[in-house]
Amino acid sequence: MSPQADAEWARRIYRLRTVITGSTLHLAGTISFRAHYNGDLLIYHDKIPIIVRPETIIKDSWPIIFLHNYRGGSQVPRVFDASDRLYRTQDRLKVSSQDMHLNATPPGSFCVAPRSELEQTFANGFDLEKYFNQYLVPFLFQQSYFEKYGKWPWWNYPHGDFGEYLREIEEFLRA
Repeated sequence: MSPQADAEWARRIYRLRTVITGSTLHLAGTISFRAHYNGDLLIYHDKIPIIVRPETIIKDSWPIIFLHNYRGGSQVPRVFDASDRLYRTQDRLKVSSQDMHLNATPPGSFCVAPRSELEQTFANGFDLEKYFNQYLVPFLFQQSYFEKYGKWPWWNYPHGDFGEYLREIEEFLRA
């Protein structure tokens, strides 16, 4: 999609403020969701009512800043916690930035998936809706779950080079 089409989608679905500068899309605002993880699948409750135990539903909102250059070499956008909430959770639960999936460069940006996976997923062009639905909202759900229960809802790849290495092994074994 184009920056203009993605900006329109972000305004319509999440009511994010959007600015396009050249080929860079800037988004700011709050991502809100209601979701449930049943062991296999993250279910979004905004479109289809699903009956589950109420205590298993997480309803949350995250202020974010999003930047993506549609002409840049990388298909990986930069997304930041606009509230420092992840750092507060990190301090409270005594875990490292890597364990919270926060990048060192640029500081505080989200690591929503291994870089190689994102590059492969968006090799034919970036799609904001796919990025939000498959990566960003599940990442935020995961962070909300960790903040509430002190454990991750599903297994995570280790952060950094070792995580990339494990992902490559998994891909090789699937082939």
